[in-house]
Amino acid sequence: MEIERHSRIRYQQYFILLSRMDKEAKMTNELYKPRRRTVITAGIGLLAVALAGCKKGISTSSGTSTAIAEGAPGLGYKITRIPVPGGKIGDILGSAPVGLGISPDDTVWFTTIKGFTVGRVTNDDKVEQFAVEEPCSPHRLAAGPDGNMWFTNFAGNSVGRITPAGKITEFDIPSTPNVPIEEIKKKAGRFGSSWFSDDNLPHPSNAPFGICAGPDGAMWFTEFLSNRIGRITMDGKITDWDVPTPVSGPNGIVTGPDGNLWFCENFGNKIGRMTTAGEFAEFVVPEEGETPSHLTVGPDNALWFCMPMTDKIGRISLDGKITTFSIAEGPDARHPREITAGPDGALWFSEFRNGTIGRITTDGKVSHFGERHSRRMPFVLQFDSKGVLWWTETVGSNIARMEIVKS
Repeated sequence: MEIERHSRIRYQQYFILLSRMDKEAKMTNELYKPRRRTVITAGIGLLAVALAGCKKGISTSSGTSTAIAEGAPGLGYKITRIPVPGGKIGDILGSAPVGLGISPDDTVWFTTIKGFTVGRVTNDDKVEQFAVEEPCSPHRLAAGPDGNMWFTNFAGNSVGRITPAGKITEFDIPSTPNVPIEEIKKKAGRFGSSWFSDDNLPHPSNAPFGICAGPDGAMWFTEFLSNRIGRITMDGKITDWDVPTPVSGPNGIVTGPDGNLWFCENFGNKIGRMTTAGEFAEFVVPEEGETPSHLTVGPDNALWFCMPMTDKIGRISLDGKITTFSIAEGPDARHPREITAGPDGALWFSEFRNGTIGRITTDGKVSHFGERHSRRMPFVLQFDSKGVLWWTETVGSNIARMEIVKS
């Protein structure tokens, strides 16, 4: 594999950030008490805490299991898990796959934040991985209009491109973080995370996070720590715009059916909309203290998003009207993380705390799939063209897939 660099800047502070994960372990153990309903922010804090929570030992599982869906007695399912090797020697966290995207030819691609790779699943359920030059943290990825996969490098302050042959090219984000350090710490402090401690700040990266193909032939991405929305052309030219709400923590982003870019404001508790010309509109999520996390276009031409703090799924119409649906009752906290539209006209989402997959119809009926396993932590998910659902398991270090069968 060939790695090409464009004015690459090495950010050695990233290794300080990784070491801080261990200090979050105690907090994570509290998170998994049965009746605990608090959750760390949906940005990098939660991911750091989740990974640190593995300290007691997580084994990579594989194989196939079948069962009947909870809340949908007419549906059965079969789940297959494919281990993703990697990570440092002696690191029990493993490779920690996070991002997942499916190319037009139905190849499943993924990123690993502890294995420092971009990988893919082969036809015989093996994985092939391509190293990203360290220090790095490849995060989300999406198919581009050029036939390549594009990914964000959270710690490396760059956006990367990988060809089907495995050639990686990275493009540095030319701007620098402009959010005051104290403001970041104040926002993160609401969730009790020490990720934004004095040892970790200032952070040298804009922290590119979500990424999607835009309506204009370019890729669009969020910059979590610099509070911007970025655009990169196929030849690597980058432009970015400031989000109107300060320290909003933009994370997930998607192209809407109206041709605009829609994104979640994790710290700002808003859903943002941006035209390709850089005009913004923002809509407040009604639940106070929520941290909206990632969104997708639904079958009803609305945008659907996850609400991990209140265990809800949100829907926002193109004119900004927000409706929310509860997915859990009482102590049964599930913490939805990512969401995608299914071929069945429903929305499917990962339940980060329970290790399960959720499904919600457009009229709010909820069902759940998978065996509860709080140390598995499903993350990004997407359907292939055959109607098979794929997702990453960050702590379990697996790529999982689920086939739905009528029982």
